[in-house]
Amino acid sequence: MAPRTPKPTKRAPRLSAGDAARAEATLAHGARAFDEAKLAEVLEDGQTVEAKTRHLGGVVEEVKLLWRLLADYARGRYRAPWRFIAAVGFAFLYLILPIDIIPDFLPGLGYLDDASVFGMVLRASRIEIAAYRSWLAAQAEAEVAPPRRRQRSIPSPGKSA
Repeated sequence: MAPRTPKPTKRAPRLSAGDAARAEATLAHGARAFDEAKLAEVLEDGQTVEAKTRHLGGVVEEVKLLWRLLADYARGRYRAPWRFIAAVGFAFLYLILPIDIIPDFLPGLGYLDDASVFGMVLRASRIEIAAYRSWLAAQAEAEVAPPRRRQRSIPSPGKSA
């Protein structure tokens, strides 16, 4: 009996080298120009972010995590380096804006550049994202754990109190 040949897998579409370079340059420039006012603008447009996030394929869960991170940062609950926050914020701004390297209305390809921008942020920010995940876990643990009672010190035998 002849060994089975695996079926070819369908490759996900990718940006061309030129488009990838343009996306990287756009992210770098946009992050440098990103400020607190733009962060507030991005956070006000949560409905657009939610609607467009569904089209991002394999990075959807990570994008949702980054959205939560931005919200925690804006509320003052979480601190991270501004350079990281600006890159994440610009990635969301890029998602919201109708002008892209690849227009969003193109079926099957329209969100490819948006997903690539988030992919670049995710690859470049692994340490910051891991720190945020740890912080979230600690927050969840603190909410579940019963409050610690302060133990009274009991004097050792033979010593006066």
